[in-house]
Amino acid sequence: MGDTQWPRYYVFEQPQEGAAFILAGSVHAPDVEMALLIARDTFARRPHRTAMWVARDLGITSRTREQLAAADPAGEHSAGEITYQVFVKRSHRGVHTHAGEVTAADPETAIRTAVRRFGDENAVVWLVIAEADIRRSEAADREILFDSSPGKSFRHENEYPVRTMMMALKRKKGK
Repeated sequence: MGDTQWPRYYVFEQPQEGAAFILAGSVHAPDVEMALLIARDTFARRPHRTAMWVARDLGITSRTREQLAAADPAGEHSAGEITYQVFVKRSHRGVHTHAGEVTAADPETAIRTAVRRFGDENAVVWLVIAEADIRRSEAADREILFDSSPGKSFRHENEYPVRTMMMALKRKKGK
C-alpha cells in the first residue's frame, strides 16, 4: 500500500503590512493552490493576515548552526544563479523570520551566502526556498482571502450552551 498522505506545504504568513513573513506551520494538500486555501483556513481564520506564501517541503533546504559548522565549505558557483528567499531562526524558542533574498546556483550555496550577507552566525537554523517554488497570495485577493465579511456576526462563546448542557448531564448522571 502506497503513501496515503497529501504532500506537505510549509506556510509563511505576514501578520501586517510591512512586517516580515514568519513560518506559521505546515498543511497537507493535493496541490499548491489548495495548500494556500487550506493554509488560509488553518492559520488566518481569526487573526488578521495581509499575505501568505506556501512552498512544498521538498523545495525547502534548512541547516542548523551545527550542520553549517560541520559542512565542507565548497567553492562558490557562478553559473545559473537563481533567487532564494531566506528565513532565519535566531533562538530555539523563536520562529523562522524572513531575512531577505540571495542569488545562488544551489540551496547549499544560498545558505552560506545568506549567513555571510545577513551576518547572524549565532542563528539556530537557516532555511532557503527557491523563488520559483513559492506560491504567494495576490494583493488583489487580499479581501476575499483574509478579510471577514462585514455583515457576518460571530457568536460570542456565551451563546453556545455547551457548559450548561454538560452541567445538566452531570446532574442527571448523579441521580
